[in-house]
Amino acid sequence: TIHFLLTAPPRTCPTKSTSFQFAGKNWARNVGLDSGQLAKHGVVTADVLVARKEFAEKYPNVVAAYLKANLRAYDFYKKSPAQAAAVIANLFAIPKAEALHEMSELIWLSAPQQLPAQYLGTSRKTGAMGRIIKSNADYLAQQGDLMKSAPLAVSNHAVQPKYLQLASR
Repeated sequence: TIHFLLTAPPRTCPTKSTSFQFAGKNWARNVGLDSGQLAKHGVVTADVLVARKEFAEKYPNVVAAYLKANLRAYDFYKKSPAQAAAVIANLFAIPKAEALHEMSELIWLSAPQQLPAQYLGTSRKTGAMGRIIKSNADYLAQQGDLMKSAPLAVSNHAVQPKYLQLASR
């Protein structure tokens, strides 16, 4: 079983031969729209962090620490976009202006912004992310990129906002 963790809004736009992590962004590039423009039409792009269930259950503090590092990166970008773009440019060997442009096309959500029901929800109340994963899986199965799509209950169970809640403390 896989637990899906974090950073995702309600509807992503899957494309043939892309993963959940990049489905929305690749689709946005294909049609020339960024995350903000897609959001105006009810489409959400998402970055999803994944951990094996056994690992997450055995090492919840490691998962939370990883998420905390991601949240620090979010804070760094929000406070210093040019500096964050310089780091990304260096990592991916691309011009800083390109990195800044790519980063500015994303919708960046803080931990508290990810926990409402329209996104992850909380450990007590299921959010929309399970339906998003299910919708993506259904589409990918229809396209022949997945053998079959799991039931909604499986997708809902895979979303584990408790780790983000732990990281946010």
